[in-house]
Amino acid sequence: MVQLKIIPATNTDAETVRSILLEAAQWIHAKGIDQWRIAEFTKEHVLDNIQGGDVFLAYDGGAPIGTVIVRRKPGPFDRQIWGEKADDHAAYVHRLAIRTKYHGQGLGGQILGWAEDESVRTGKAYVRLDCMADNEALNQYYQRFGFVHQGVHSAGRFSVSRYEKTVNDSAAEHSALSRARRLTI
Repeated sequence: MVQLKIIPATNTDAETVRSILLEAAQWIHAKGIDQWRIAEFTKEHVLDNIQGGDVFLAYDGGAPIGTVIVRRKPGPFDRQIWGEKADDHAAYVHRLAIRTKYHGQGLGGQILGWAEDESVRTGKAYVRLDCMADNEALNQYYQRFGFVHQGVHSAGRFSVSRYEKTVNDSAAEHSALSRARRLTI
């Protein structure tokens, strides 16, 4: 049984993160899914994300087996996808990837659970994520973990399903009150 340890990635981890993402992208493409572009995963792109403090590595013992981005503030892509709902009350999950030899062991769900716990720890009310709208298996996967569909956003050549999960009821209540106050001003 895999015992995950999840820690922030550092600059020296860039090639490890990149190799996990490339492996996942190749697996996705082999399945005929038009989602991640292999060309996106340059070392510079990975380093930019790591330097933002949002990239994490999942280890089984000393072996890095997965990665995920958990943004504590919405980035430009999040603002595009979520519109005015993009705010600091949510954490935004991106690029969840597991090495293929570890598929089928429930590790993606464990990493999502960790992201939820991390979001609560940092005072967030919600965890938000998105995926390609036409990737039915992935849409169902997120729904199995309690993420609620929040609509589809279309931008150019792609459409994404938006998902949200409340992880901290008191913070969510505060968020709703803050949003209501902004709307009445």
